[in-house]
Formats: sequence, C-alpha cells, structure tokens
Amino acid sequence: MRGDAAAYIAAIDNDQRPLFDRVRRLIMEVQPDADVGVWKHGLSFYGREHGQDSALVAEHPQLDNGKGTLRLPITEAARISDDELRAFAGAVLSE
Repeated sequence: MRGDAAAYIAAIDNDQRPLFDRVRRLIMEVQPDADVGVWKHGLSFYGREHGQDSALVAEHPQLDNGKGTLRLPITEAARISDDELRAFAGAVLSE
C-alpha cells in the first residue's frame, strides 16, 4: 500500500471504518491490487459498466446512480451480504 493510501485509510471516520474494512477485505480477496476509497456517506464504485455487476443492482437497484457508479451508503451496507459484494467485485474487477 502506498503511503498516501495508508494515510487516507487511517483518516477514515470511525462511522465509516467498519464498512470500508469489510468491503476492502472482500475486494482484496478478488483483486489484491485494487484501490478502494470512501465518501462521506459510504463507498462508491466507479467505472462500472451497466450490466457488469453480477446480480447486485438487480437485487438492490437503489444503489445504482445510473452513471456507471454504484453507491453503497452505510445505511444500506447491512442489507448486502458478503457473497453479493464478493460477486460484484469479481464481476466488475475481472476486466
């Protein structure tokens, strides 16, 4: 991990940290060199092509902003299983 990434991760708000740690762990299982970031209310996944997301958006359409970004708010995270997130990461990062 680069120094700036380590500093960024260390500065994540305590309210967001459990979600970030969970999703980062699942993504690292699928794609160890992926970059993961956080926004004020949760996590965003950028650069996703429509239909390139396993079944996550079909099951949770409220997460799709319609512009190639999937937003996972802290308030929604408990509704998403680890298996769903792992499958999503695999589908999106497999390119």
